[in-house]
Amino acid sequence: MRKNVFVLAILIVAFFSSQNAMAGDKSYGVRAGWQSAMLKYSGGDSDNLSSYYLGGYLEHDVIPFLKFGYGLEYAQMGGKVEGFGDYKLGYVGVPLYLKAKVGPLYALAGSGINFKISETDVEEKAKSTDVPVFAGIGVNFLMLSLEARYHWGMMEVQEDAKNQYLQVGLAVHF
Repeated sequence: MRKNVFVLAILIVAFFSSQNAMAGDKSYGVRAGWQSAMLKYSGGDSDNLSSYYLGGYLEHDVIPFLKFGYGLEYAQMGGKVEGFGDYKLGYVGVPLYLKAKVGPLYALAGSGINFKISETDVEEKAKSTDVPVFAGIGVNFLMLSLEARYHWGMMEVQEDAKNQYLQVGLAVHF
């Protein structure tokens, strides 16, 4: 647990100190919303587990319609496992993405790394990291954005199990 807190503290310091590291126009904000997560097995899937996500982000203009973004995000993953109930995995993630914007609409895609900070008490513990890839769409209005993203876990977090989750939420940008 101490190792997870240390990693989280380093990530937070790195995120906020890097705001001035890149040149160009930049924006930052917070995002939060609803999440539906499941564990994907080769023989089937767990039932969906509804939860939430919350995070902050920073975006830099690459060219006028393309932005590079990164951030910190807390999300609860896992699923409803038959014979066990709700299996919850708490992660702090560092997403990296590109966002293409046309008018108020945008599409984004990227990857990142998630660090496990909590887990339901089970016999077989999940691995401490996960690497998801994601794609999403959104629309901006004033200082708000409404977006949906789908994430596919690329690593097995347990034997033969990968995270997959849908996120739908709002972002406030400054």
